[in-house]
Amino acid sequence: MSRYSLLDLVKKSTEKIGILSRAAAHVIRLKLREYGLTDSHTEYTPFIILGHGRTGSTMLVSMLQSHPKCVCYSELFHPHSPKWFYEHINFLHGKDGLRNEGHDKFLKKYVYKRTPTSIKAVGFKVLYCNINEGSATSMSGEGEIKRTLRYMKDIGVKVIHIKRKNKLKRFVSMKMANKRKKWVIKKRGGISDRTKINVDTEEMLRSMERHFKLEKEKEKIFSCFDYINVSYENLCEKKDDIEKIQNFLGLPVRSLRASTARTRRRSLREVIENYGEVIEALRSTKYEEFIP
Repeated sequence: MSRYSLLDLVKKSTEKIGILSRAAAHVIRLKLREYGLTDSHTEYTPFIILGHGRTGSTMLVSMLQSHPKCVCYSELFHPHSPKWFYEHINFLHGKDGLRNEGHDKFLKKYVYKRTPTSIKAVGFKVLYCNINEGSATSMSGEGEIKRTLRYMKDIGVKVIHIKRKNKLKRFVSMKMANKRKKWVIKKRGGISDRTKINVDTEEMLRSMERHFKLEKEKEKIFSCFDYINVSYENLCEKKDDIEKIQNFLGLPVRSLRASTARTRRRSLREVIENYGEVIEALRSTKYEEFIP
C-alpha cells in the first residue's frame, strides 16, 4: 500500500470515527432531554423552507445552519430517505422506515421535538415535488399530504418560500447538475469543471411554464400559513432578505454564511452551446425578460 493510500485510509477512518462519536453524543443528548435531565423546550419557531429544485434552498439551509440559535435540516421528505444534512444524524436516522407511521408522526418525534433552550427556531426544506400528488414524493397519497399539512398548520409552522426570479438560469442550473451528477458543491472543495450543455428549446419553455404553474400552486396550498417570499438573487447579493428571514423566525440578526458554493460562475453564453438558438426561442415570449 502506498503512503498516499494509507493516508487516505486513515483520513476516512478518522472521519467515520468522528461521525460515530457525534452520533453517540446525539443519542445521549436526546435521552437526557426525554427524561427532563437537561434544559429543553418546544417554544421555538417551527418552520419550513419551500422551493423548487435549483432555487437556492440548499444554500439557505446551509446559511441558517450557521446561526447558533437555529437548527435547519435538509430534505426530510425526500422520496428515498430523509436527508438531514448533518452527517451524524444521517447515520442514525437516514432510513425511510422512520416515516412508515406517517409524516406527521415523524415530524413530531424527530423534528419538532424538545430541543435545548438556546435554540429559537427549528425547520427543514420541502421541495415542490415532495408534496406533489402523483409525483416523486415519499408520501403515500393525498390524504397523507393533507394530514401532514394540517399538523404543520396546527403547531404554527412558518413558511419561507424561496424563489429564483430568473427561470432561464434555474433551468440551466438543473441541466448542468443533471449532466455532472452533482447537485451540491461545498465551498472547501470548490468547482473547476467546464461543463457545457445543449438546450432543447421546447423542453426549456415547457419547464419554465411548469415552474410558474408550480409556484402558484404551492402559494395557494400554503396561503393559510404564516408566510414570506424571498429570492435566490437577493440572498446571493446579501440584501435585506437575510435579515428579513431572521426576524421572521424570531432569531437575533447576525451575519450568516453558506458552506455551499454556487455551481455556475460562468456566463450563460459560455455554458450553453446553442446560446443563439436559446435567445431566439425566448424572444417575443413572456420569458424574454430573462435574456441576459
